[in-house]
Amino acid sequence: MKDRKKSVISMAISMLPIVISMIVIVPIIIYSVNSLPAADDFTNAISQSEYWERYSSRLVGSLRMIYDSYRTVSGPFYAVMINYLCTPFLRWGIVGIRVFNMLSNILFFLSVYFFIRVFFKHILNQEPELYRWFFCGFVVMVVNGFCNSEVYTWYCVQAGYVIPLSTLFITMGLYVYSVTKKKKMYICTSVFAFLLGGSSLNLAALSCGILFLFGVYSWFYLKRKKESLTIFIAALIGTIVNLASPGNYSRHDYVSEGYNVAGTLKNSCMYVFSTLKNRIFKSPYGVVCLAFLLLLLIYMDYSKSKMKYRFPLIGLFVVFAGVVIVDFPVMLGYSTDGLPERGILVQDVTIYLLTFLWIIYFTGWIKRQKPRLKFQKKEKCISTAVVLTGVLAVILLRGGIGTFTTAKMITSFFDNSFSSYIDYEESMLDEIMNSSDEDVVITRDKKRELLFIKDPGLSTDPENWVNNGIAKYYGKKSINLIYLEE
Repeated sequence: MKDRKKSVISMAISMLPIVISMIVIVPIIIYSVNSLPAADDFTNAISQSEYWERYSSRLVGSLRMIYDSYRTVSGPFYAVMINYLCTPFLRWGIVGIRVFNMLSNILFFLSVYFFIRVFFKHILNQEPELYRWFFCGFVVMVVNGFCNSEVYTWYCVQAGYVIPLSTLFITMGLYVYSVTKKKKMYICTSVFAFLLGGSSLNLAALSCGILFLFGVYSWFYLKRKKESLTIFIAALIGTIVNLASPGNYSRHDYVSEGYNVAGTLKNSCMYVFSTLKNRIFKSPYGVVCLAFLLLLLIYMDYSKSKMKYRFPLIGLFVVFAGVVIVDFPVMLGYSTDGLPERGILVQDVTIYLLTFLWIIYFTGWIKRQKPRLKFQKKEKCISTAVVLTGVLAVILLRGGIGTFTTAKMITSFFDNSFSSYIDYEESMLDEIMNSSDEDVVITRDKKRELLFIKDPGLSTDPENWVNNGIAKYYGKKSINLIYLEE
């Protein structure tokens, strides 16, 4: 009877991180299933339909549009390929966008789980219970670190950032397989690495940096030189092709008049310092990192590791420098001292990923300094309970779970703000589509907003480019939106 009770408790504890992860992930999926077409979705659909008509072929027209975008707009060919080859809004309307965004978000979380599972199993040689907690912590940090209103429901961001991020985690997982299981997966991994070089420049920088770190480890400690070199060179070639795009420079000249490299580097350093301070004290990041550290101290066995773990402070500098390098191209391209929300997503993933690797390294340094630091089974259970209790206590002391993105999303399902907002935006799009007038006038009492859904972007200015794009998409001349309370 006692054994059965222990088995039930053990199973419940092992499933707890999966339950918490699902509580965080499910609201994201619900929101993505209710996505709305927004801003560039309309103008891109118009441009692509014109290309399809001009070349009398959807495939040829899409490929030509990808080439023209590389030549005149920007270099991220992989992100553009996803955007213009899928085109769910043009093919299947609003339903297409919702299905695409749902699948894209699911793919992202699955890819994170895949990488963490493979890394813990084949590099760290750890049991499932530990990597489940790390997956849970990573998901909690990504979703609740910053309120990304445009990330989860905007097709352009899903195609340009979320899917490439998923590709990065899949690539890292395949990389681990390539260098530990001695399978010839490095060729497939190299193809993914090349495509990652064709992502947005901040994502390309992150990909090259991470693959370089993995390459150093596998070169010196696993002696897999051919695989390491092939994969990194593939990513580097993709990035060079990206940088060589004439569109990168013409777009920068459109956004700004000059290149202030030194000033942008300074702004990037200051911005990263401010962001790290914010994440440590105003998000789950600091608490989750402390929990990661304690769990590794309790459960990780570094006795068989070939690494020396001598320079944790240099590793900490690598974390900071890595985030600066990722933020730098965005700030330089837009000549700003901040980031758009999609840039913040890439920045946060960089912070969490590099911190994850540094904590593993730092824990190894502690274990090397204190080789007798070991925990018995009873002590492990007590220590784990203390860690979880401490995490919960700190969260509650910082303003409560209700301040987190997940809690706000769940609350919106029950207070009717979620469903009423979707109805509000859909009613406007339906009114435009079904109007018999070419010059459509829409009247509403007031403007409504919902933080975690990207709205279509209609403005009270009839000449606004989004209004013009939506009007043209629905075959109208103009759209005039009027709020009676203004």
